[in-house]
Amino acid sequence: MKNFLNIFYLFLIVMCSSPVFSQKTKPDIFPSIVLTPEEREWLKEHPVIRASNEGDWPPFNIKKGEEVTGYCVDYLNLVAAKAGIKIEYVNAAWDKLLLMAKKKQLDVMTDVVKTVDRSKYLLFTEKYIDNPSGIYVNSSRRDIRSIEDLRQGKKVSVGKGYMHEEVIRKLYPEMTLVPVLNPSEGLEAVSVGRVDAHIGATASCNYYTWVCT
Repeated sequence: MKNFLNIFYLFLIVMCSSPVFSQKTKPDIFPSIVLTPEEREWLKEHPVIRASNEGDWPPFNIKKGEEVTGYCVDYLNLVAAKAGIKIEYVNAAWDKLLLMAKKKQLDVMTDVVKTVDRSKYLLFTEKYIDNPSGIYVNSSRRDIRSIEDLRQGKKVSVGKGYMHEEVIRKLYPEMTLVPVLNPSEGLEAVSVGRVDAHIGATASCNYYTWVCT
C-alpha cells in the first residue's frame, strides 16, 4: 500500500448519525428485544438472517480470514443476541451486495446510507452511525479547496455503488468520476496521481490514512 500520509481531507459533506455499541458493552443495560407475533412467525420461517459484510470497509465492516468484525458487525450481533436470532454474514464488493439486496438475496444491509434510488428497494431504520464525508487530495495540491474546484477538468475517485457516486452524478453531472472498489484503492489513486481527489466517508478513509501507513 502506498504511503497515504501525503493525503488529507478538505471538505465535509454529510452522512448519518447516532452511537454504535460494541459487543463488549455490558449487556444488562440493553433490554431484550420484544418481537410481535408476526415478527416471531417470520423468524420461524427464516431462522438465519443473511447480512451484508463488505469486508474492506473499516472500521465498520472488516473480514480477516474467517473472522468478521467491525462496529456494524458488533452492533448487529448485539441486536441478534437480544432478539435470539442467528446472523450469516455475506462478504462481497459493495456494488454486488447492493445488487443482492435488490434481488432479495440479503435480509439486512448493515451500514447503508438512505438515498432516493435505494429507497425503491430497501427499508431503513433510524440512523445509528455518524460518518461525514470528505474530499481527499495530495498535500502538494493547492488548487483544490472545495468541491467546486472539482467540477471541471478534474478526475475524482468514488466507491463503486457508494452513496457518493449516486449523489455526485446527480448534483455534479459534469464531474469526471472514477469508480473504485474501496477507499484504499481510491486513496492510492490520489497518492500516485491517477486522480485529482477522492471523495469518501471520513471514518474509513481516515482509518486507511492513519492506521495503515
